[in-house]
Amino acid sequence: MTFRSDMNERVRKARDLIGVMYNYAGMYSGVRESGKMHCAEFTAAVYDGKVPANVYRQLEMLTTHPGKGQPGDIIVYGVSPEWGLPHVGILTEKGTVVHASAEYGQVVETNGSDMPDLFIGYVHPNIED
Repeated sequence: MTFRSDMNERVRKARDLIGVMYNYAGMYSGVRESGKMHCAEFTAAVYDGKVPANVYRQLEMLTTHPGKGQPGDIIVYGVSPEWGLPHVGILTEKGTVVHASAEYGQVVETNGSDMPDLFIGYVHPNIED
């Protein structure tokens, strides 16, 4: 599989998860709830478990790449004043972001500029396929 097709597959997987309910319990405690996910569990699912389902552990293994983000990249936002945690999602070919949103209570696709003050950058996990 080429890099581009692999990343397009990541976007497809992300969109397939739209509507999955948000895991409020797991956001702070790490407790998994069947059929629900928080943002790091979501990106871990999109990357087939090749990144951990913990936002801080994901950030430790991510390598920032230069330039504009590419579809399928993980987009990283800084610590939200409301939630006290960083936030991650998947960038699409439209510049939108698919993410597990506590605000919406589920996985959604939203405008990529929803949290411009918290934007950190685009990253591609440093993983071996």
